[in-house]
Amino acid sequence: VEGLPTCKEDLYGFMSATGMGYPGQFGGLRGLRGKYFAYNAAEERCYGFYTFLDQDCLDEYMASDLFKTQGEPPHVKTLTYTVHEVLPGTEIVMDQGAWTGSGGSSDETGLNG
Repeated sequence: VEGLPTCKEDLYGFMSATGMGYPGQFGGLRGLRGKYFAYNAAEERCYGFYTFLDQDCLDEYMASDLFKTQGEPPHVKTLTYTVHEVLPGTEIVMDQGAWTGSGGSSDETGLNG
């Protein structure tokens, strides 16, 4: 599809464009604590992991056009989602560490420390 990444390297560049393009659309979501993009090169599959401050904020996002249109682009074959609750007390772990931003290095977690 014209204008979309055609290889892993382009995808990482597309996603790392801070505040611009696709990632920038999520900057204004009320209660969004974090959104992490992931890519499985072997399956050519993208993933998004979202954390919200509370259920109301998640419900608001899932009722939004941004959520409802995620499966519309022609390159998206199947869109599925699952909602899980973060166990109380474990949410602080999401705020620890520093991301390397290396985009698929041997350290697949992207975490330092």
